[in-house]
Order: sequence, then C-alpha cells, then structure tokens
Amino acid sequence: MQLNLLVLSYLAAAAVSGGVVVVAWRRGPMVGIRPFALLMLAVTGLATLFLRHTTLFGIVLLVHLAAVVVAFAVAPYTKFVHVVFRLLAIYKDNLDRGATALSVR
Repeated sequence: MQLNLLVLSYLAAAAVSGGVVVVAWRRGPMVGIRPFALLMLAVTGLATLFLRHTTLFGIVLLVHLAAVVVAFAVAPYTKFVHVVFRLLAIYKDNLDRGATALSVR
C-alpha cells in the first residue's frame, strides 16, 4: 500500500482523536452536554472525512453540521467565552482611559 498525503492525514486525524479519547478516559467522568457535544463533533467530523465518497455522506454531513451548531450553542456556557469577555473589558478600559485623558487636558 502506497501512503500518500491523504492517507497520512487520515491516520494523523485518527491518532489525534484517539489520544484525546485516552486523555479524556483517564481524566474521569464528565457530566453534562458539553462533553457529549464535543465527542459528537469529533466522531461525526471523522465519519464525514471517511465516508465522503459513499452514499452515507449526506446523512453524516447533516449530523456533523448539527453537532457544529450545538457546539456553537453551548459555547457561551464554557470557559472559551472568557476570551470574548476579556477583550471587551480591555476595550472598555481603553475607552475609559481615553475619555479620562481627554477630560484632563
């Protein structure tokens, strides 16, 4: 079997996903919809990649896109939203400092 770039990318994606599963398994049980949403996102993404030349592609793609929508829907309830809040706080602080600097002059 000749390994080309596409096969190597499949193997790399499977290896990374497997590593994430092992780390998550050792970490212990996670409760809630977020871990399930991330797992569905990973599984359906890989399934979309592997089944793209079959008749199941449309169904798997639909499930994957639904998983993406769920991931974005739960994003405000995760720690990732801290980035947005922090950027807005820095922006507000800069606006306040600019208003103070203008009023002092």
